[in-house]
Amino acid sequence: MGAGIAFEFARALRSRGLPAPKALFVSSATAPQLRTVSRPDPTREELLKILASQLSGNAGDLTPFLPAFEKDTRIYRGYLYQEGAPFDFPIFAYRGENDSVGASELEAWSEQTIGKFSSRTFPGGHSHILEGGTGFPQALVEDLKHALG
Repeated sequence: MGAGIAFEFARALRSRGLPAPKALFVSSATAPQLRTVSRPDPTREELLKILASQLSGNAGDLTPFLPAFEKDTRIYRGYLYQEGAPFDFPIFAYRGENDSVGASELEAWSEQTIGKFSSRTFPGGHSHILEGGTGFPQALVEDLKHALG
């Protein structure tokens, strides 16, 4: 969901004539143009299963947080892409090799920029950035250096 928010925020900056970001970094996120149909909200039980799978089974007791997750999920599942010009800054995309987001869904972010596009896959699942030993931190530093010139 964070990638979608960052994407729409960058669009809002552009529409207001404000300075663009130096780059967009997205992780485990389907490209926005692939989101053309809203999806039904999951039940609480389904949401708990989704969260547990995305946290590699280490979800613990998420029950106190369910009302916030449900609201976020409702917004995310209701998002529908609207056509717009591609950005001219780079987009760096990441995913886990066992991610629910497929490689083609991640690669489709390349359509959102006329600048540099890079995608990388790391060991792990949806929450690969939280898992140690994946090489993600080093790759992020490398990409930040490129973005900041």
